[in-house]
Amino acid sequence: MPSIRLQLWVLAFARFFITTMLRMIFSFLPTFARGLGVPIGTLQRALAARSISSFIVPFVVPLSEKFGRKTFLILALLIFIFSTPLIYFSPTLGTFTVVVVLVNFASVMFDPAMRTHIGDVVPYEQRGMAVGITELSWSGAFLIGAPVAALLIARYGWQSPFLAVAIGGAIMLIAVWRIIPDLRPQTTVRFSLRMLARHVADTPMLWAAAGYVGLAMAANMLVFSSYADWLENTFGLNVGGLGTAAIVLGSSELIGELSAGWLSDKFGKRRIVLLTVTLSSLTYFLLPFIGVSMLTALIGIFLVFLTFEMSFISVVPIFTELVPAARSVPLAVLSLTPPIARALALLFAPTITAVGGFRLICWSAAGLALLGGLVFRLVQENSSA
Repeated sequence: MPSIRLQLWVLAFARFFITTMLRMIFSFLPTFARGLGVPIGTLQRALAARSISSFIVPFVVPLSEKFGRKTFLILALLIFIFSTPLIYFSPTLGTFTVVVVLVNFASVMFDPAMRTHIGDVVPYEQRGMAVGITELSWSGAFLIGAPVAALLIARYGWQSPFLAVAIGGAIMLIAVWRIIPDLRPQTTVRFSLRMLARHVADTPMLWAAAGYVGLAMAANMLVFSSYADWLENTFGLNVGGLGTAAIVLGSSELIGELSAGWLSDKFGKRRIVLLTVTLSSLTYFLLPFIGVSMLTALIGIFLVFLTFEMSFISVVPIFTELVPAARSVPLAVLSLTPPIARALALLFAPTITAVGGFRLICWSAAGLALLGGLVFRLVQENSSA
């Protein structure tokens, strides 16, 4: 069987292309809105539709307990590589919306299958770093994906990155098929909707953990969906400048992923979550005051996404051990919660911006993150882990 380290890197690279597609939309939101001929607010609301596919997740993802994680990884990549190129060949708002829904479905299938596989093969005390390695795909989408997308947009048009990520996904489909072992869950539990409901009902900490993730994600999405427009309007950035901003953001996430993985394994996942979500709330609040110049704005964005990334990476291993007998159940909830939270944030972002501009966006995010931290205090790490 291939080494665990090799498996983690294959999963990270496969997820990189899916994540790049979803994240580059927000990095170049003004560019894509102009290409589609719609206002940014219309595109933000269209992006909220991607949460539709997330409602299927609790009923589909736990089937990996029966059919195996590898099956779901491959299925997710197939959906991704066949849907994404549609934007290249039919660049309309309708096609864009449908593709985003399908790719989001691929993402929320891939992520819990990947994290469940990690829970199956990596000991809990090492799981923080393992999650951190696979989450490098998240920062890599900004550090590598966004700059490459900017070059492709400048040279070949705004639709070209969508074709490029589909080709990359096809390559990684082969790698996943060849390298990831087809391990069946080591449990005699037979999946059913009744089993799913029982596990959710019998694990009250799952509700608290999901509430924390939802609030933290909504806070981050408010800023994430608005920062590119803020930088463009305030400092006159072009596509290349937004690509540079994405590199700064990706760098902060890269540091956050690596440091959170190490710190959570060394000092405890729960302790690091509580510390970093508090710092995250503070950085949201201060961002409008820090961003008085291009340099300080980028520093502020760096701190915002550094603290958020650390707060999220540290909580994922906790989810992997909430229900050890059916590990995919809490991870399905973990995958369902962020898309819903992001969709709500996207729906309200234009209204918040119209009322109070980017400053109110940041202060709203600060309040949500602080509330998330209070909710998370109800969560304890599994003492048997």
